[in-house]
Amino acid sequence: MATDSIVVVGGGLAAGRLAAEYRESGGEADVTILSAEPDPPYHRPPLTKGFLRREQDRDSTLLQPLPEWEEAVVEVRLESPVAVIHPDEHEVELAGGERVGYETLVLATGARPRALPVPGADLVGVHTYRTLADAEAVSAAAEEAHSAIVIGGSFIGSETAASLRTRGLAVTQVEMGPTLMPQLACPDLSAELVELYRAEGVDVRLGTQVEELTGNGRLLTGARTDDGETVEAYLAIVGVGVEPNVELAEEAGADIDDGVVVDERFRTSLQDVYAIGDVARYPDPTSGRQRRIEHWSNADAQGAHLGRQLAGSRATSPIA
Repeated sequence: MATDSIVVVGGGLAAGRLAAEYRESGGEADVTILSAEPDPPYHRPPLTKGFLRREQDRDSTLLQPLPEWEEAVVEVRLESPVAVIHPDEHEVELAGGERVGYETLVLATGARPRALPVPGADLVGVHTYRTLADAEAVSAAAEEAHSAIVIGGSFIGSETAASLRTRGLAVTQVEMGPTLMPQLACPDLSAELVELYRAEGVDVRLGTQVEELTGNGRLLTGARTDDGETVEAYLAIVGVGVEPNVELAEEAGADIDDGVVVDERFRTSLQDVYAIGDVARYPDPTSGRQRRIEHWSNADAQGAHLGRQLAGSRATSPIA
């Protein structure tokens, strides 16, 4: 067992904010971020907006470049996915078999996009949208696609639809519900968004589902909807929600309920193991119920809060 060490599993915003805030708050333990991704922690919101519109480069999405993590004495290990947590030994095991010990373990494993369960979902030209690599692939594909279909009307779908339209593509957006951005819980605002999108040339189709993605060989050429219509598209964005990455925690014996269950200090049911960000289901003091929030601001706030807590600042203060 390693002493005086913090290991963070996951390399997203929550992980990066925790490590940065821990150091800024005077924390002196060894900090290691184990990330499955090839890039250091970055901001996701620009991926569907400025980056996709080619107004930002990839470096501008990073919380900070690798040399700055080194200066902060935070070890960021890229392309280092964790395969198993050994809570009794206070160790994690990497996919290659290496074991890394910890005194404190933080799970910031995030979430993954849901797949679209229709024929043709594996065609070339069909993309989910989560990572910087996803954004780079979609941005490159948009150069030649000319027309796109966006499946889903929440944040990912609506933001990518707007950005692709800005780049001059013919865009059809398909949403099975009655409006866009239903999570806003403001029907008037959602209705205004539909009007705005249509005025800007996005073909918004509400109450509609894609039944099949069609292709020429392995290449996407369009989609067939449940109303019998055919939509031409050489690029498809699937934005139908995400699923929390709970498998590591679940296999280690942590309590799971639509996420990793944590208390008001982000502690899981496993000793010395915490969880934050998209994967954490926490007691929300505002609503008085357990919640799991899939939003960058939540990941940012929880990472910062736990970083301060582990450093000893506000250590006795539960989440605000």
